[in-house]
Amino acid sequence: MIPTLFRLVKVASAFKWWMVLASILGFLTIGSSIGLVMTATYIVAKAALHPSIAELQMSIVGVRFFGIMRGVLRYFERVISHDVTFRLLTHFRTWFYKSIEPLKPAEMMKFRSGDLFTRLLNDVQNLENVYLRIIAPPLVAVMISISTFILYGLFSWYAAFVLIIGLLFAGIGIPLLSAKLRKGLGEKLVLLRSEMNIVAIDGIQGLADLLVFNQADDHFSHLKAISKQYVNIQRKNMLIESLLGALSVLTLNLTIVGTLLILIPRVSSGALDAVYFSVLVLGVIAVFEAVLPIPEAIQNLEKSLKSADRLFEVIALQKQEKQPPAYNFLREKFDIRVEGLSFCYDKNQGMVLDDIDLDLSMGRKVAIVGPSGSGKSTIVNLLLDFWPYDQGKIYYDNKELTEYNRDLILTKLSVLPQNIYLFSTTLRDNLLLTRPTTQDSVLNDMVNKIGLGLKINNLPDGLESWVGEMGYRFSGGERQQIALARTFLKDAPILILDEPTANLDPITEMEILQVIRTLSERKTLLMITHRLTGLTDMDEIVVLVEGRIIERGSHRKLMAKKGYYYQMLQIQEDVFIG
Repeated sequence: MIPTLFRLVKVASAFKWWMVLASILGFLTIGSSIGLVMTATYIVAKAALHPSIAELQMSIVGVRFFGIMRGVLRYFERVISHDVTFRLLTHFRTWFYKSIEPLKPAEMMKFRSGDLFTRLLNDVQNLENVYLRIIAPPLVAVMISISTFILYGLFSWYAAFVLIIGLLFAGIGIPLLSAKLRKGLGEKLVLLRSEMNIVAIDGIQGLADLLVFNQADDHFSHLKAISKQYVNIQRKNMLIESLLGALSVLTLNLTIVGTLLILIPRVSSGALDAVYFSVLVLGVIAVFEAVLPIPEAIQNLEKSLKSADRLFEVIALQKQEKQPPAYNFLREKFDIRVEGLSFCYDKNQGMVLDDIDLDLSMGRKVAIVGPSGSGKSTIVNLLLDFWPYDQGKIYYDNKELTEYNRDLILTKLSVLPQNIYLFSTTLRDNLLLTRPTTQDSVLNDMVNKIGLGLKINNLPDGLESWVGEMGYRFSGGERQQIALARTFLKDAPILILDEPTANLDPITEMEILQVIRTLSERKTLLMITHRLTGLTDMDEIVVLVEGRIIERGSHRKLMAKKGYYYQMLQIQEDVFIG
C-alpha cells in the first residue's frame, strides 16, 4: 500500500506547489473558523461582565476579521483545491493513456474490454480523491493540531495535552479502526464495479446472441447478483461510517469534558480568567473540524490505492517494451524478409509458428493459405510488431523490425485485419480513417470499385450516414467492403490483406479480387486466406498447417505436385459445386 501511495504522489508531484497552496489555504480557513468561534465566545463571556465598549473593540474587530476571512479563504481554498483535483484527473488520464498507447496490442489483449473501460474511466475517476480527501486532510490536521497545541499551552499545558490526545485519537485511532473494519471493502467495491461493467458490456454487445439462445434472463440474473453484492458492501460501508461518525462525536465530547475537568480548578484558584475558560472549551469544537475528515480519507485511501494498483498493473507492461528504436527512416520501396520465425503465445503451450521463412521482395505477390488455426493471422500480427517474438528474424529493408519505430513501420503498410472494426460515426469518417485528406472524387471512385456505390447512393444521407455501433447497420459483407475501401485508400507500398473476401458472395468476391490485382500491381502484396480463389497470379503460395510450412510454390507447381494445396482446392470446388 505504501509503495503505491508514493508512486501515486510522485505522479501527482507536477502539481505539488498547487497542493501546498491549497493545503495552506485549508489551514488558514479552519484557523479562521477557530478564531471566529473563540473571539465570538470571548465577546459573549466578556459582555456578561458589562465592560466598556473599548474593552470589546479588539474582539469585535476580530470577529469581523475572522468571519470575513473564513468566507474568503473558504472560497479560494475550494476553488484552488477543486482546480488541483480537476488538473490531477486530467493529468492522470493523459498519463495513463500515454503510458498504454505505446503498448503492443498483444499486451492489451490480456484485459477484457469492460475491464479496460473501468480502469480508464472509474479507476482514474477514483483518483480524484487523492488530493481532496487523502493528502489534504492529514496535512491540514497536522498544522492545526500543532498550532492549537501551542495556543492551549499558553493557558494550560494539561488542557493542551488533553486536546492533543483527543485529536490524536480522532485523527489516528479512529482512522486505524476504520482501516481495520473496512479492510478489503474498498478493493471489493473496485473489483465488483469492474465486473459489473464487464458483464454489462458483454450483455450489450452479445444481446442478439443472448436473445436467440434464450439466455438473456440468465445473463441479467448474473448482473443482478453482482449488483446485489456491490450494494451489500456499500451498505456495510455506510454502517461502519455511521459508527465511526458516532465515535468521532463521542471523542469530541470526551475531549470537552476532559478540558472542563482541567480548567475548572484553574478558574476556581484564579489561575485562569473565567472569560478564557469558555473560550478554550468551545474552541475544542472548532479545532475538531480539522480531524473529522480523516476517517473518510482512510476510506477513500484503500479504494484509490486499489484503483491505482490496477492502473499501474497496465502501465507496468510498458516496462517490458524494448528501448526506443535507433532507426526512424524507411525507404518508400523496400524488401521484407522473415527468417526462421518461431512463436508461441504461452510458453506452457506448443508453438503457434515453427521455423517460418518468407520472401516479400518489393512488388512480390505472396499468399499464405491453410486451415483455420494454422497461424496465418499470427504472422500478420508479428509483421506489424503487435506481438513480441523471440526466435527468428523479421527484416525491413535489411534492418530488423525491432530496430524501427512501430509507427514508422505502420505508415508503410496498408493492412486489412481479420477482425474488422467500424467506429460509431459516419461512413465518410470510417472511410477516411487511413487517409483523412482524400478528395471526394477519389473517395467516390474507390467506393464504386469495391461495389458499394449503389448501396451508398440509396442511403438517405449517402456518405454522411451513421454506421451504428461497430457498423451493425451494415451486413457482414458490406462491412468487409468498407474496410477494404479504407485499406486501399491508404495507398501504402505494401498491402497486407487478412481474409479480404470473407463474408462476400462469389460474384462480389471475384470483383474484389480483380480490384486487388489492379491496385496491387506495383505494390508488395501479402494475402492471408483459407479460400483458394484467385491465387493463380500469385508469385508464391505458402501452405501453412499447424504452424509449419508444408508446401510452397506457384499455383501451377502446387497443382502439379498434387499435395495438400491440391487436395484443399479439390475439396473447396466440390463443396462449391455441391
